[in-house]
Amino acid sequence: MKRYISIFLVLCVCSVAIYAADTRTWNEGALKWSDFRGTPGIFSSSPTFRGYIEIEPTDTIVDGVHKVKLESVAKMDRNLSYAPIEAQTPELLNIFQGEFNLLESYRRDLQRELNNGLSGNAAQKRVEYYNSLFREKVQNMYDATDYGNNNEKVNKWLSEVEHRLYNQDLPTHTYVNPSNFTYGLYVGTGLNATTGTLHHSFSNSWAFSAGVLLGYRRLKIKADLTYAQPKVTNMNIMDVSEQETSDIYSSYIAISPSLGFTVFESDKLSITPFVGCAWSRYGWNVANYTYTENSDTGELERVIDYYSSPSLSNFNWYASIDFEYRFKKIYSQNTGTLKGERERIIYTVRLSPYILRGVYTKAIPTLSGYQVGFTASIAFVANTLGF
Repeated sequence: MKRYISIFLVLCVCSVAIYAADTRTWNEGALKWSDFRGTPGIFSSSPTFRGYIEIEPTDTIVDGVHKVKLESVAKMDRNLSYAPIEAQTPELLNIFQGEFNLLESYRRDLQRELNNGLSGNAAQKRVEYYNSLFREKVQNMYDATDYGNNNEKVNKWLSEVEHRLYNQDLPTHTYVNPSNFTYGLYVGTGLNATTGTLHHSFSNSWAFSAGVLLGYRRLKIKADLTYAQPKVTNMNIMDVSEQETSDIYSSYIAISPSLGFTVFESDKLSITPFVGCAWSRYGWNVANYTYTENSDTGELERVIDYYSSPSLSNFNWYASIDFEYRFKKIYSQNTGTLKGERERIIYTVRLSPYILRGVYTKAIPTLSGYQVGFTASIAFVANTLGF
């Protein structure tokens, strides 16, 4: 069981390694043949320029206030753009530069709309519209110029594109205020140690946890679900005659909602103490014995009559501190919330030492002590960007 959960956690960490396309923007200067790094397609080896428009949000501070800068960008995907050596002529490169110039002109149209308040699903639809319009206009050009072989028509098209581009004002970017509400999930693993008389019956163990996060500015709420399999070190926890523990491992579950406040926060690091309550439960299997007379010897023999599964539960206080390191941010390109807004997702690793009070009165004698330990986890925390 522990091995499978560990594999799951490794897969979660590996999912963070998100593919990054090899791209360049129009602002990086004129196209070069070295930008065309793709490979020929299965059914076609024709030269191809592959470009698109997207909206790039970036975190920034404006007059001491955290904001998200919105900027539309015209990009070339180098890995999907291809030209064989024999086709790499100055004339063809000029055509591809004209395509990139056309894309940049549509990018400026989109930016002006963003600056005028375009947001949400409407912004996504305009991104799709301009990308579709770009592909349509490029295809119309190839149809009208015999796929670039009519130099007169090609030059006329290039001139029209250049005129359209350089007669446009260069729009600035705009800013939006991201939501103060955050939400997320986390999974982790760590040590769960027992103290006091509790340690006389249940050993230290390795625990696995998962939970949800909610927050508003510096105020945080989290709810942990923890599972472990500590060894049972007391063969008769309930002090029942003719009863003994039949399995070496028990099952431990704890559910702990808590409230926290971030006392330190920077772009990469944060520290958040939490206090709350916890319901915890130990369960294990026991064998119940009885005595029967041996028909041959007349002696009494102890035999197992039946198995049962006693348990101990407790509701008590809980405290922890989250030390968090934020190592990656991504911004969704598509609207995915009920309000039709994009999200910023922050990937973090957290180290969370904790303490949980436990008093289990059903045991004889009563078991009491603390469960202390730490959890190392990976968390995915998101908030909407307001557009």
